[in-house]
Amino acid sequence: MKKNINVILVLILVLSLLLTNTPGVVNATSDPKSPKAGLADGAWSAGTEVEIKLEATPGLQLLTNGVKISTPTRLCHEFRGGDYGWVAEIRMLKNGVWVKQLTATGWEPDTEGKFMACTDATVAGTYALFGWFDAKSPKIHKTSLPLCDNNLLVDAGFTTVDNETFHTTSFSFLIPSMPNSSMTLSIIKALDIDGNNIIFDASAFGATDLTDDEGGLSLVYLKSDNRPDTLHVILTTPTCYFDIDPLHHIK
Repeated sequence: MKKNINVILVLILVLSLLLTNTPGVVNATSDPKSPKAGLADGAWSAGTEVEIKLEATPGLQLLTNGVKISTPTRLCHEFRGGDYGWVAEIRMLKNGVWVKQLTATGWEPDTEGKFMACTDATVAGTYALFGWFDAKSPKIHKTSLPLCDNNLLVDAGFTTVDNETFHTTSFSFLIPSMPNSSMTLSIIKALDIDGNNIIFDASAFGATDLTDDEGGLSLVYLKSDNRPDTLHVILTTPTCYFDIDPLHHIK
């Protein structure tokens, strides 16, 4: 009997070691917000997937296998983690360091498709999708709320300011019947004048905010290399949502 118990204990120890030393996974099992199945399922839109072995980084987590490309291309990966408060960062391996790339998130090819994280990979190399949890991050799941009456939206538009090396875009909405109401803006599609996808730097963007006493809402700028020409957005209110395609460009 004692011999059998010792065998069982050895098996338990071996299994424990296997579970705690799985290569290529950033483990944070004590953290309820750690990566789990469903945050970034599926495969990369291009390239060849490669396994990545990476030590745990506080706050930032590796969510996918890496992908190796030999020519410039647009890289996308499914990112359902945005539905749980995660923020996506596609990074490129350069000289042993994972360097952040401009990462856009949105529905591909439209709201009937999948929510994706994408970047315009301009050079060959190895990329991977990382993410970090932000409790204040707006949720991007498809809402079950009904469409709002378009007559409620008195005004809506975006403004772009041109700088020497980049552009900044801000948004404004007016819904007089919804003062002091929480609003969430989701950018479904953004294109420049040539039909190329816009990749925004959203680090300074607050997508969720309250309307003022008159139902006005202003959201600060998004930064991009290309100038936006056409935008498709969804503005979600506590009771319904506006599907605005295209959003008017205020010149």
